[in-house]
Amino acid sequence: MKPGKPVAIIDKSLFQEICAVSEVKLRESLLNEILNHYELVIPFVLVEEVWINFGKPKESTSAAVHEMVKLLKQMTKLWMDDEMEIIFKELVRDQPIKRSPPPPKELINFALNLDPNDPNFSRWLEENWKAKKLAIDERVAEQRSLLPAGSFATISSEEDLFQKFIRRKFMETLESPERIKQLLENWLGNQFRHRHTNYKRRIEKAFGRFNKETFRKYPVTLSYILTSMFYFYAPLFRIQNSSEQEKRKIIGSAKNEQRNNITDQQYVVSALLCDRLLTSDEGMYNMMNIFKRAGFWTGETVFIDLHKDLSLQIPKLLI
Repeated sequence: MKPGKPVAIIDKSLFQEICAVSEVKLRESLLNEILNHYELVIPFVLVEEVWINFGKPKESTSAAVHEMVKLLKQMTKLWMDDEMEIIFKELVRDQPIKRSPPPPKELINFALNLDPNDPNFSRWLEENWKAKKLAIDERVAEQRSLLPAGSFATISSEEDLFQKFIRRKFMETLESPERIKQLLENWLGNQFRHRHTNYKRRIEKAFGRFNKETFRKYPVTLSYILTSMFYFYAPLFRIQNSSEQEKRKIIGSAKNEQRNNITDQQYVVSALLCDRLLTSDEGMYNMMNIFKRAGFWTGETVFIDLHKDLSLQIPKLLI
């Protein structure tokens, strides 16, 4: 990797499209252009998504999925650690986080050894699905406790939602040690203790030292909290300003409209550690631009339109 290149993560929408290119030379050329332009990072959520597809293949995408698996196995040096583990290292172990920290070897080996025919793989898929479903079910239930289905608050823009509501609400929460500790417990506590059973006392201490004087010392944790708050509150709001007659949604509020939000959040938190996000997902493109306009990210999103020829966009749009 050449020094000075922007650090870029790629999401599954674009990675799968490149891997679906049947002509080998063209597929390799597209990947090489990306590698030449960027210090490429593979977020662990992408690995997770691909392995889920690998375990539950669809005939229409099976060739692309097998190519993705093959490439990911060759690119383990580019993998980034799971965002929850990055936060744990920063907040509980009190370790400064470098850009794109790699996963531990045990996690890489675990992923590489997953076999679709192994009952353990099926069990892992089921646990993964249940965990994300439960998280969305609980989120929607809590949203409904604030506003009934079909009712929405109105705000003038996504940036105002971020700056005037979410940032303000977070700063108000920081004023109360009990409230900020409860917030950390709700969003991090169970996951931390499930993964690190011997760290219960250190987790408790870590939550206690995250406060209005210290929170800036933990930028990844802060990114995770603000991202989680945005994905929680955005479905409760509709945008309407003086130039708009109809209210428009930021994120859908129905449960089926939120089912991918946990995965999207993981991409956002990983992208906030980098200079670029490479995507073909319009929703992800819009979300990162909201964070940028709100002043929370200085990077750029490179959007590749799947309705156009990839070779006409790569490398032309790579900035």
